[in-house]
Amino acid sequence: MPRNEAPELMSGYALPFPVLVPRYSGFLARTDGEIVVSLNRVGKQSVRRLRAAVNVFMRLARTGAMCGDMVPAGGSTIDLEEGRVEQSHFHFAFTSAAVDDRAVLVLTHLLFTQHQWLDIERVRVLAGGIGEYVQVGRDPDENTTYPSRAVLPFTLEDEEPESQAITLEVRFEEAPSETVVKTLDQSFKRWSDAIVRGGYALALVPPEESHVESYDDGFLVVDGAAERSYHKLTADDAAIDAALNILAAVHARVQRIRLVRLT
Repeated sequence: MPRNEAPELMSGYALPFPVLVPRYSGFLARTDGEIVVSLNRVGKQSVRRLRAAVNVFMRLARTGAMCGDMVPAGGSTIDLEEGRVEQSHFHFAFTSAAVDDRAVLVLTHLLFTQHQWLDIERVRVLAGGIGEYVQVGRDPDENTTYPSRAVLPFTLEDEEPESQAITLEVRFEEAPSETVVKTLDQSFKRWSDAIVRGGYALALVPPEESHVESYDDGFLVVDGAAERSYHKLTADDAAIDAALNILAAVHARVQRIRLVRLT
């Protein structure tokens, strides 16, 4: 079976620790493996902070947000196994990984946001049973290669809002059920958690200043469409791609979407 080389992985930040990933497709094709985070010193809150960051990543992955253009949104997922600690090395095993390889940038920035408390020595993604690894690089133009937007199965009307406020209007082929609204609420809670924890940090802005808010407690059904507004969005544009990928997964898994309007 031919090996597919992973895409170029670049952060817009000068990372204070190396991140090593498999040269050949670490997260694709239902891969099993582990994330290993090594610390220079272990503090009282190390386990809690590390587990929280990794859990945010895993929960986001299960929404389909990080499918990119490499994995069908409806089949994009990952399962986290029980972690273990060996001296200053924290191991987080995962199974059935099917996300864009560039998802490692989301994980990297979630950990980067915690670095001042964790004093990370290095991060390794061990997957695929292949011993060749490459290091996440620094992009000279301060762009980050986050997972891209999927091929969307619905019509998108994108008014390309330039402010920090956005509204998502989701129109289904039939009126959205309670199950659909619950899925949207859960998925976008994980999306907003990843943003505020720096997962989609925008270079030039310190990752801990990443932010998003919503006046609404969840999606509201108005005239047969599910709607929700967000404001004070401080994140890379890839966060919007992640939101659309989540909707592509909802379309595939729960209920078919006819149109999404982004204003």
